[in-house]
Amino acid sequence: MTAVVLAAGGARRFGALKQVQPWRGRPLVAHVAAQALACPDIDRVVVVTGAEADRVQAALRASLPDAGLDVVMVEDWAHGQSRSVRAGLSAATARGQLAAVIFLLADQPGVTPELLSALAARHRATLAPVVAPRHAGRRGNPVLFDRATWPEFARLSGDIGARPIIEAHRRAIAWLDWPTPEVLHDIDTPDDYRE
Repeated sequence: MTAVVLAAGGARRFGALKQVQPWRGRPLVAHVAAQALACPDIDRVVVVTGAEADRVQAALRASLPDAGLDVVMVEDWAHGQSRSVRAGLSAATARGQLAAVIFLLADQPGVTPELLSALAARHRATLAPVVAPRHAGRRGNPVLFDRATWPEFARLSGDIGARPIIEAHRRAIAWLDWPTPEVLHDIDTPDDYRE
């Protein structure tokens, strides 16, 4: 299985390039990528960059020099997250057959290898088109998409990511009830970062 880390955004609400902000001794994007690399169910990690791609890529190289990450740069990242999602899926599927891809947010440091393994196990058990974590009845991230959904990615546009695909498969989602709220939290503002 491949994990795609979405790290292309300009972080307007944060006011600085949050992907390279330190988190537990690493840049935030490297921390999230390292969690994916540590998951035994994931054999490849693609990181999608865009805004200040050189800085993000340099941070990844410095923090994870021998990790074997595949880094994809999205030139038109400012046109919305959907461009990054499509580029990530394209890179993930370029090397052959996969059953599913997990999309992670570079600003969600609470993701763990255990969570990623649980999503993969839920997919193996259900073969659902979408597998998503939830906590206290609210959908979280990261989200796994089965290969059956991939043709739908071509129709994505704007800054809404893959939400239309999740909504289209709402009744068929395999939910993973997660005991802790990390699946709901990402870092959008300096206050989020300090918490």
